[in-house]
Amino acid sequence: MKEKWIEMETKISYQEYMIEQLNGVVTNQQERIDQLESEIARMEHLMRDAQVLRLSGKEAR
Repeated sequence: MKEKWIEMETKISYQEYMIEQLNGVVTNQQERIDQLESEIARMEHLMRDAQVLRLSGKEAR
């Protein structure tokens, strides 16, 4: 019975460790997603500005 108890405690400890590791991975992925979303928004803004400049340049001709 004591061996079974030790085995269960060992499994629980391992699961807790794995949960902590996975949480770190998920946190890092979310940070990267946030960075990429910010970069996409910046690029969209630059593209809109470039399009406006291009269109206004055609009108000036």
